[in-house]
Amino acid sequence: LAIEANGPLQKLHAETDAGGHVRASIKNPQADLPPLDDRFNVADAIGKAGFLHIIKDLGLKEPYRGMV
Repeated sequence: LAIEANGPLQKLHAETDAGGHVRASIKNPQADLPPLDDRFNVADAIGKAGFLHIIKDLGLKEPYRGMV
């Protein structure tokens, strides 16, 4: 999963394996993100315009790729 957007995090990349292990990174870890109602404001952190990329390995010759 990769998200490239216009928010202060700029880009988020996450991957998982079949065992449920997850690792993730963001392009701008120093972004100042004030909470909204004592919660992390995901929409403002990521942004409201950008791209969502999905890559899934189905065990075929090529992985499935989708983008919106």
